[in-house]
Amino acid sequence: MIRVEGLEDVGDLVYTLGRVLEAVKPGCLLGRHVKRVGRRLIVEGKVIELDEFDDFVVLAVGKASYSMAAKMLKLLEGRPVWGVAVLPRGYEPPGSLQPLETIHASHPKPDSSSLTAGQKVLEYARSCGERSLAFVLLSGGASSLCVVPAGDLTVEEVAAASAALMRAGASIE
Repeated sequence: MIRVEGLEDVGDLVYTLGRVLEAVKPGCLLGRHVKRVGRRLIVEGKVIELDEFDDFVVLAVGKASYSMAAKMLKLLEGRPVWGVAVLPRGYEPPGSLQPLETIHASHPKPDSSSLTAGQKVLEYARSCGERSLAFVLLSGGASSLCVVPAGDLTVEEVAAASAALMRAGASIE
């Protein structure tokens, strides 16, 4: 039997694990680095005056895009926000991300839905004005969910290269 100092029973362990898991949720992690104080955002100690911007763009892509986008929307509450969240196909979000557009795409193998998502994200990014502030929120899976192949490459070629790298045990780091 293993004893952990300070943990008297299984209930303590379950409580502690629950707190640990809550602390590493992407929305919680984002909240540790971005804070809203009145008409300001504080990002890693840098103060951003919200009144200096006309609108705010959220571009969230990845397996954690829902929770990151939801947190960002909460931080920007009362401000004009638009953008897109790209979620894995089959993932049903627990709530709305309005006013963001929500797109589902393929993971772990990119396909035509990944290309559509990539083009949509670029469209939103290109629509930013001089007084727009964009938040690009990326998490694991983004490279499959959102692709825009360079030059003459096709999505199929990108998918084949990605599959070959995964079969070979390539690290994502």
